[in-house]
Amino acid sequence: MKKQKIELVERVQKARARSMKLIDDQGFSTLAVTQSKTGADLLEKPELKTEIAIERYKKGDLTLWGAARAAGCSLEEFKEILRSRGIVIKISSSKKESNARLKRLTCV
Repeated sequence: MKKQKIELVERVQKARARSMKLIDDQGFSTLAVTQSKTGADLLEKPELKTEIAIERYKKGDLTLWGAARAAGCSLEEFKEILRSRGIVIKISSSKKESNARLKRLTCV
């Protein structure tokens, strides 16, 4: 009986870890999920995803690209949403840093 309980606890822990990874991959914070009624409403209501992404972007938890992805829209769409709300878009790197990053990405 004790062995069964241990196995059950281990399965629950693994399932929880998989769920949290999926949630994190979608760009949601653990806090947002716990504040959500079911967790499913985060996936069903795009406007909720956008609100969470904006808040995480404003706090610095997500980059502009990451927030756009979490909101489920393109970078340009997300930038327009921010502009329409009067939220300043942060530029976090110099031209030299941007060029270096571009070289790394394009392998030039």
